[in-house]
Amino acid sequence: MADRALTGLRVLDLSQGTAGPYCTKLLADFGAEVITIEPPGVGGRARAIGPFPGDIPDPERAALFLHLNTGKKSVTLDIATTSGQVILKKLLAKTDVVVDSAAPGMMAGYRLDYQWLQAEFPHLISASVTPFGHTGPWRDYTGDAFTAWAAGGLMYVTGDPEREPLNHGVEVADYIAAHNLLIGILAALAHRDAGGGGGQVETSLLEAIAANDEYGALLYAFQGAIRRRWYSRHPFRYPSDIMPCMDGHVALLYGRLGLQELAVMVERPDLIDDPLFTDASERYRRWREFEDVLRPYLMSHTARQIVETGQELRLPCALVPTIAGVLADPHLAARDYFTAIDHPKAGALRHPGPPWRMSETPWQTGPAPLLGEHNQEILTGGETGYTPEETVILRERGVI
Repeated sequence: MADRALTGLRVLDLSQGTAGPYCTKLLADFGAEVITIEPPGVGGRARAIGPFPGDIPDPERAALFLHLNTGKKSVTLDIATTSGQVILKKLLAKTDVVVDSAAPGMMAGYRLDYQWLQAEFPHLISASVTPFGHTGPWRDYTGDAFTAWAAGGLMYVTGDPEREPLNHGVEVADYIAAHNLLIGILAALAHRDAGGGGGQVETSLLEAIAANDEYGALLYAFQGAIRRRWYSRHPFRYPSDIMPCMDGHVALLYGRLGLQELAVMVERPDLIDDPLFTDASERYRRWREFEDVLRPYLMSHTARQIVETGQELRLPCALVPTIAGVLADPHLAARDYFTAIDHPKAGALRHPGPPWRMSETPWQTGPAPLLGEHNQEILTGGETGYTPEETVILRERGVI
């Protein structure tokens, strides 16, 4: 098959958590050679995070690690040791991108901060992701996707107005930050390929959330108004809500042409000209009455019936499935989205497919690596110059 889009690119992944490894997973899936550097013996933190098959902890069968590290190579290396740093710097000499998630200042202790790397390896792209960034009064705060969701402003507008703010169901900040970091890396590589040198790409979980408040900042700038929590509804486009039905829930939005289609769908054509369906302000004031009109139809039909009827009327509604429903979704199946990956320890498991599709340089992936699986391949190559016997000594000393 044709080379993938990033064939020939080498990446060293020093990151932990989710954002950095997911970014490098995408780089690997599109052709980059990604070498994840793991602590000897125990491996990366994700190897300790379940679920595990049969609830038996096994670093080779940890769900999060398997998900975040498809297509990568694993080298064990203690970069806190002098020998480990020597090996790492030999690898960096032939690396295009290095990714880390270390706390601000930590890499400087290993002489691996951007200033040192820029002087030693001017071709190198140094990319990092942290909870709050490398500058500012919060740079040394600890945090994760939960704290970013809170501090970035989205937690405040999530939930019921009479209740406390709510967290999101998944670690959204990590995945947005991962894509931000990926885009920054690709932009830096384009700059380098155009004749520039290496550079630094830096992002944070906080900024991943703060940049995605829709138009809350402009709403405040224009009107001095603070967007409030309003259940699961959109504050200016109601109904834009999650509603119960016979066998679950549906996400129901109004159509581009108004709500006449919705009145037809819920079998109340007599209300097409009623202010509930023609006047947005009236609908907001009388929202309980409006939902009373919808409820008999919704509770007497399944989610799939509602969605199919709504889509025929060009109403943008959708199912609210569990993950089992998503895995069984016929539309995703028709697009060959989920893919089976056979892992030597975990067996054949279904994984999410490509986040985008490219006609000339197709997406392709492979299993996550075993711990230290590629030590011999990488360390005994010409770029490092170690013999197999020397790697045995390094292993005995805990360097690899």
